[in-house]
Amino acid sequence: MAVNDVVTPVLARLVRGEELTADEIDAAIGEILDGRVGEVQAAGFLTALRTKGETDSELAALVAAMPAMGQGVSLSFVGRAISSDGNGK
Repeated sequence: MAVNDVVTPVLARLVRGEELTADEIDAAIGEILDGRVGEVQAAGFLTALRTKGETDSELAALVAAMPAMGQGVSLSFVGRAISSDGNGK
């Protein structure tokens, strides 16, 4: 897969030790979760973020970006499906 033009400048900022904005994180995570970023570049993004050290605002932006990329699950079935008390009944 070719190098992604959205993630490349974000990755460069991380390598320079710069804090990312929420918009940059949202764009990068969107590209990664949509499958438009190769495995090596996605791993580079996550590794560079961890190596730089995530800030609270970067972590909050990551958490905020992920639900938008998820798929809903319908729980509209009848009856008890999950035992929440641990007895398996």
